[in-house]
Amino acid sequence: MQKLLFFLSLILIAGCGSGDVLSKAWIYQEDENTEGDGRLSGASFIDLQKDGTYTCNLEDYQWGKWYRKKEKLVLVNNRGRIYDFKIESAEKDKLVLLDKIEGRKLSFAGFSNRFDTPGDNPFSRQNNRWRLKASGPETDQEITARLKNHFTYWEKYFAWGHDVNAKSLDVRSLPSPIKMYGNGFELLHPTQQSTGWTKTFYDTSDCRKAYEKLYYAMYRTKVKWMKSKNRYEKFADAFRQVNGGIRVEDRE
Repeated sequence: MQKLLFFLSLILIAGCGSGDVLSKAWIYQEDENTEGDGRLSGASFIDLQKDGTYTCNLEDYQWGKWYRKKEKLVLVNNRGRIYDFKIESAEKDKLVLLDKIEGRKLSFAGFSNRFDTPGDNPFSRQNNRWRLKASGPETDQEITARLKNHFTYWEKYFAWGHDVNAKSLDVRSLPSPIKMYGNGFELLHPTQQSTGWTKTFYDTSDCRKAYEKLYYAMYRTKVKWMKSKNRYEKFADAFRQVNGGIRVEDRE
């Protein structure tokens, strides 16, 4: 199959209680005062909602309840596991946590996480079902739903970046069949895709089926790049267009 590339013209991606300062989307960032962690990247996050619920993707995607207990951030996830972090510092746009078990400090940049609906939130469970590993072979309908959910994530991620005026977004670390460029994106062959993406499928056969569906969706979709000076708006709209072209029946 021929390589598929989508481009836009010369755009670069730089790139507990109510009212608590912790109620933000916290994006991991390496800091000169904290220890870098090879397991984390700029695509790692903790989304602490004002209603006491959270989602996060540090080493895996999870959700649950959170609360602040004095100088501690406590996360109780969907499997009943409790994560206890010491709050080293909590400011308007910066959070430093101490992982007491591993003795490491983690630094995060804070952004608004107020959305009209969960469907607008790129970090919500609704927009991250694609991250959950399949427990068995998936049907064409299920693979299609996984792909469409993944492309919705991309769309909402860029839309959020636009809304919060993010100076940059990490688009290289996210597990995806897509490789991002400053001026477009490319569908990668399964042998080139990150293990973070391929391991979400039950086996290589399902991963190949997903690739074929995306190949035909991108081949069929003639992306019309939005006339906007904002790079995030352009990419959000492009991913929305490709998402509309993903169909159940597209296979070799």
